[in-house]
Amino acid sequence: MIAGRVGGWKAGDEPRGCFRNVLPCPVNGLRYTAGMNDKWEKRFGRLRVVGLLVFLGLPFLLAVYFTSDFVRIFCGVAAFMLVLPGVVYAYVLVIWHWKDRYRGGHSDLWGVLILVETSGWMKLVYIFRHVLPDMNHSGRYRLDPTSTV
Repeated sequence: MIAGRVGGWKAGDEPRGCFRNVLPCPVNGLRYTAGMNDKWEKRFGRLRVVGLLVFLGLPFLLAVYFTSDFVRIFCGVAAFMLVLPGVVYAYVLVIWHWKDRYRGGHSDLWGVLILVETSGWMKLVYIFRHVLPDMNHSGRYRLDPTSTV
């Protein structure tokens, strides 16, 4: 529990559940996380692992275009098995991140763009604008809200 007034909340008005460590910044009023919880550290760690798998699958994907029949089939299956988990996990992670850790003033807009838009471009934009800065604790996701970006 937070004693007294911290960041604009009175005692007893603290956020519950997944927002327990989210506080408004005293400088600009944006919410910030007092510290990243273990759940998100694990999720970002898994994203790094599946990103490595995707990176390892790229040579197999290139080999599909430059090889003969049997090797082409083997490389295609290997590329599919290495790339698919990373793509699916990144897709799901974008939705989890928007639902749990989004900081900004356009939550409804991002929700519609992520869930309704089918090509995947908005998910890619969201990864670069929100997920990667959160992984690196930079920008609006920095741990110390009073430091400059």
